[in-house]
Amino acid sequence: MLNRIVACFIFGKQRPDFSLHLSLDGMDWGDAVVTGSFEKSKKAQRVILENSVKARYIRFTGLSSQNGSDFAAGAEFSVIAD
Repeated sequence: MLNRIVACFIFGKQRPDFSLHLSLDGMDWGDAVVTGSFEKSKKAQRVILENSVKARYIRFTGLSSQNGSDFAAGAEFSVIAD
């Protein structure tokens, strides 16, 4: 069961938007369990799920990027599970 997903991203001028999908089999992703925006900060950014979810795979999608680029990047992605 996943109850918290902790992601560390460093962003500069914008607050990038993201979505998070979970899957048991890596094929059926369903709707996003979380969507949101990260703060403009060099500190670790956390994504907290409202409810515990059973999953094996995580799809983290950047929906916007800095300066209108067509890509986004992240680092130090960690999962805390019960």
